[in-house]
Amino acid sequence: MTVSGGPTTSRHLATPLLLLALLAMFATAPARASAAEPLISAKPALQPAFNAAVPDYVTRCEAGAGVDVSVDARGNAVSVDAGPAQTGKFEVPVSLEEGQAFTIQTGSGSSAATYNVRCLPQDFPDYSAQVLGPQQAAYYLTTPDFSLLNTDPANTYVALFDSNGVPVWWYHLSGTIAVDADLDPSGDLSWAVEEGGEHAFGPPGQVHVEVRNLDGEHVNTLNTSGTPTDFHEAWPLANGNFLIDSYALQTEVPVKLLGNPFDVNVLNASFQEVKPNGAVAYAWSSAGRISPSAGIHYWYFQDSYPGVEGEVWDYQHINAVMPYEEGYLVSLRNNDAIYYIQKSTGDIIWKLGGTPTPQSLTVLGEPGVSTSFSSQHDVRVWPDGTISFFDNGTREVQQPRLMRFSIDAAEHTATLIQSLSVPEVEVSACCGSARLLPGGDWVVAWGATPYVEELNSTGTVVFRLKFDKVFTYRAVPILPGQLSSAALIAGMNAMYPRSPGGA
Repeated sequence: MTVSGGPTTSRHLATPLLLLALLAMFATAPARASAAEPLISAKPALQPAFNAAVPDYVTRCEAGAGVDVSVDARGNAVSVDAGPAQTGKFEVPVSLEEGQAFTIQTGSGSSAATYNVRCLPQDFPDYSAQVLGPQQAAYYLTTPDFSLLNTDPANTYVALFDSNGVPVWWYHLSGTIAVDADLDPSGDLSWAVEEGGEHAFGPPGQVHVEVRNLDGEHVNTLNTSGTPTDFHEAWPLANGNFLIDSYALQTEVPVKLLGNPFDVNVLNASFQEVKPNGAVAYAWSSAGRISPSAGIHYWYFQDSYPGVEGEVWDYQHINAVMPYEEGYLVSLRNNDAIYYIQKSTGDIIWKLGGTPTPQSLTVLGEPGVSTSFSSQHDVRVWPDGTISFFDNGTREVQQPRLMRFSIDAAEHTATLIQSLSVPEVEVSACCGSARLLPGGDWVVAWGATPYVEELNSTGTVVFRLKFDKVFTYRAVPILPGQLSSAALIAGMNAMYPRSPGGA
């Protein structure tokens, strides 16, 4: 290429060369220092360790001992417990009782941030949490009450953990067990309360369902009518009613088991739709509809029962009820089966799993993937019409997993379309839940194990909550927008009031 007009060309080249030199100089010069994020710690320690992106913390402080907060402001102004904003390094003692909270404020103007620190009770279950990927749930509702060491808990909790694994709301029960917690359409929370702790089913007078608002105030108490309330299901419906399961006692039932005639005392599965005023809108019982022979593999599920000589056989063990099409889905653990009940007649329309009957669906699936299940829990139906449940795999001696089926009533088939498990959970004796999120993730309580996890659609764990020595019967995901952080903080402050700067 020939360049003409020599001197003129060299002047034009000098300008970009100068600019490049100036850019290089600025690129190697140190950037103007900006205030770094403050370093904040406490004794007892903050859980999790302070991170400017995490708004809520707990510290397991002792009653009356308070918390000592250490701050390295690193150029920011930091206020602890509504005290004066300070810079540099300083410490602030905070007087704090169990359940109470204080705030830490950093920066000012558009860069201001507020962090909440709450005193976790000493008897709150030990736990750890890991954030391993993007989550779709905002909160995880748990009842970490059942002991993995077969000891009766003296104190139990209903607890909401946020997406960072921080318990941001809890309700404390003393001497009773909270089992099946749910977020009601009204924004209140409800759970079943078991007062005895000695039976695998609800004996008369020992179970009720209670509803409380976020302030911990009592809203309602519900029971089934005519039969004892059980604690396995207390499902809040959109119309304000509750689906609550129960057991209907039937004595001296003639059956033939293993070719021999017997008279047995049995507990028939039942459930009721209960209105807020306690009236029964609907009731169903399995009596006369399901033979005790369907539970023969669980012949050992026998226990004493008030007013009955000898033992009664819990041959079905109802543990979940869910509205479905023109009726209800019912999970009977000891039948290894899911039943679709028609509301108008009470008849069984189809049956998935368990011993073969004329109502049994033909189960389809992919080669090499087992479609059998046993001791299942938490049957649920999703907007696309598919159903899922948590397969404990107890009697099959197989790894626990969540299972999702597509039902074709016309063809009388059920096709397994999804099955997910995790390597850290090999055995599940009981309990558990599996809930599908709108974005395709699952929140699973891996029954009778310490794990609650959120998995993406391929089974990769994106969040893990692990309890120590206890487990939660179910884990219910709360979606973004269903509960606000401000409402949870206000509720906790109502239960554990404190003025800034002191108790």
